[in-house]
Amino acid sequence: MADTTKQDNDAAVVVAATSLAKGSFGRSSSRVRKATAAFVPTMFTSKKNQGLEVAPGNGTKLEDMPNVVSNFQQVTWSNPHLKMLHMIVFGVGKKKEFKQRLLGFSGYANMDSSQTEKIRAKIHKLQLQDLKSVMDLVDIERGQESFDEKKNPTKDMLTDRFLQWIEEPFVSGRSKRKLRTLKGATTKKGTTTAAATSTSAKRKKSTAAAASSNKKKKKTAAPPPEDDIDFNIPGASIAQIRQKVHEIVAAADRETCTVKAVRKQLEDWLDVDDLKDHKDAIRCLVMEALKTA
Repeated sequence: MADTTKQDNDAAVVVAATSLAKGSFGRSSSRVRKATAAFVPTMFTSKKNQGLEVAPGNGTKLEDMPNVVSNFQQVTWSNPHLKMLHMIVFGVGKKKEFKQRLLGFSGYANMDSSQTEKIRAKIHKLQLQDLKSVMDLVDIERGQESFDEKKNPTKDMLTDRFLQWIEEPFVSGRSKRKLRTLKGATTKKGTTTAAATSTSAKRKKSTAAAASSNKKKKKTAAPPPEDDIDFNIPGASIAQIRQKVHEIVAAADRETCTVKAVRKQLEDWLDVDDLKDHKDAIRCLVMEALKTA
């Protein structure tokens, strides 16, 4: 009996010691919760828009200038003067990004002397007629009455005015004007509009003579009226589109030339994503070009 009591006492002592040990060195009975931070998703920039951010300047954004926006709508991304403007302001770039980047331009916040001279050199490097066309594209007043000398401005005078505008662009305040194509302006292929016009006139004259001589032998199909083909695309008239289709077909291989291939080239030229809605009209123009080629 005494042995049993002793065993019970020893067991009680072990239990008490164990409880004490757990209380001092074991796991705490009250668990402290760690603070958790709310998950904030990371915002990623689309690759399509990377590199298009334009640092703010001291002037007005081009997208806030109605005349400039209207002028940009009248030209495609392949326009040589749009490329010249982008080269002066930003340097080289992708032609599909020219308009978006330029419309976000509002001048330079801090232009040092070296940057000013670099931009001046780019402007002065342009041919005089090209310089005038680029100034017209961004609606810069260049008439002789706008200068103190009241005389036909020289290239240096136009360069200074263009440079001043680039440092701090501003709205001209003039009424909306139709964008002009100046004689002698450089085209995409390096020729001039005057030369291109002369060549086009000669080509039309020879074509008319050939058509007149063959009139009795063969009747040629008349091109469809312009009213029958409605593209409704800003920046290009149906006459310009017809001419472009004829150029594409003339340069293509007759055996591999397809309406889809011509449509893809038009999409690149017009700076649009998709012309599937106009494939019937494009097919009509392609067929017309193939007959006259």
